[in-house]
Amino acid sequence: MPRGKEIDSRIVAALKKRDMPVSTLDLAKEIKVSWHPVRFHCLQLKTEGKIDGFRVGHMDLWVSKK
Repeated sequence: MPRGKEIDSRIVAALKKRDMPVSTLDLAKEIKVSWHPVRFHCLQLKTEGKIDGFRVGHMDLWVSKK
C-alpha cells in the first residue's frame, strides 16, 4: 500500500492529466487507494497550496493548481 508522499505525488499527477474537476471517489479509483486517505491527502495538499478544491453539495472536487 502506498504511503504519504507517494500518495501525494499520485494525486498531483492524476489531477495534472485532467482539465476538469474530479471527485475524491473517482480520484481514489484512478490511483487505486481508498477514498478516505485520498481525501485526507487532498485536504493537506490544498492547505499547502499544491492543488485546489471545492465542495458541491456533499461532494469534494479537486483540480490541479494552474
